[in-house]
Amino acid sequence: MKILKFVLIFLGFLILGVIVALLLSPKEVNYENSVEVSVSPKIAWKAFTNEEAMKLWIPNLKSIEHKSGDPMTLGAVSELTFEENGQELTLLETVTGVEPGKSYAFQLVADKLMEINTDVRLEAVESGTRIQSSSKVTPLTWILRLTLFGADETMRDRSQEGYDKLADIINASSSFGKDGGRQGGLSLTDAGGLAAGWYADSKADLGWPGSEA
Repeated sequence: MKILKFVLIFLGFLILGVIVALLLSPKEVNYENSVEVSVSPKIAWKAFTNEEAMKLWIPNLKSIEHKSGDPMTLGAVSELTFEENGQELTLLETVTGVEPGKSYAFQLVADKLMEINTDVRLEAVESGTRIQSSSKVTPLTWILRLTLFGADETMRDRSQEGYDKLADIINASSSFGKDGGRQGGLSLTDAGGLAAGWYADSKADLGWPGSEA
């Protein structure tokens, strides 16, 4: 009888602890990222929307499969597969807003576990272009919600690593054809040929030798 009473008291405290944790846990996590690159918003947009390049700078991105609509257009749906430590996670991306060369907004849904809404904006600055994003992560289960304590810094830092890689790729590519193509330890070739199409289309915009102004 005493054992049963002890178990009931323990369960009561456990349930109370979970309730308190839920009340204190954040209903959503918000974070921002920002980088500056030495090219115009037009060129930065071409790099940002280049699917081959995405696999180089988006952490753990393995593949992109378009499900409906034209890529990078309002309402388009794609399936993004990520892989880390041998484990795969599939997210469904829906484009929620787009203004070519200026902004791109999308929602990621992870199998009824969480939603991630991100708004990316490109702004012309003196040094070239500022790429700035704001993200909101909303857990869809109470278990996941409990894991969000202090997660904003971790999520922001992980996302920032990706944007820093993107900036390295863009800045390295912007110098390609001018000084041998190395900046930040990368070159257009190092980036996996990132886009011969992007490279060719961008020559005139970048003002490289042999291109039209």
